[in-house]
Amino acid sequence: MNIYRNESLIQMETYETDPTRADDLIGHLRTKWARLRELGFAGDYPVEILRSSNGVNGEHKVKVVEVFKWRSQQAQMNARTSSEYQELSQRASSVASAPGLRESYTEAIRGFNTNFPVESSYSKESARACSRSMGWSRTIR
Repeated sequence: MNIYRNESLIQMETYETDPTRADDLIGHLRTKWARLRELGFAGDYPVEILRSSNGVNGEHKVKVVEVFKWRSQQAQMNARTSSEYQELSQRASSVASAPGLRESYTEAIRGFNTNFPVESSYSKESARACSRSMGWSRTIR
């Protein structure tokens, strides 16, 4: 079992906006991903939209982060050249106080529970050491 999966289609975009426009931004992001799914660009993973409740760095700004997965690399390229995608992205950016920061990731690392199956002896030993350091008493077999 390999718990490290190639997740090169996962993308995260971070926006900052004024508290009064945060709901508008979130609405635009929901609309964007509903339409991109209809067009076949977005993957079947849930789109996560995260919102900070407090200001950012002591300022009265709200940070909104969207995490999503493209259906495929071809879908990602098609979306980027699509005028409809560009318009939907522009609507979201129009209520942000700064351009969105776009990042792509190559791996999603899952399985931090000591009950998660671990195959290699190195991984088991690492999990045991971690469990001991955290004061957990459950035995990893």
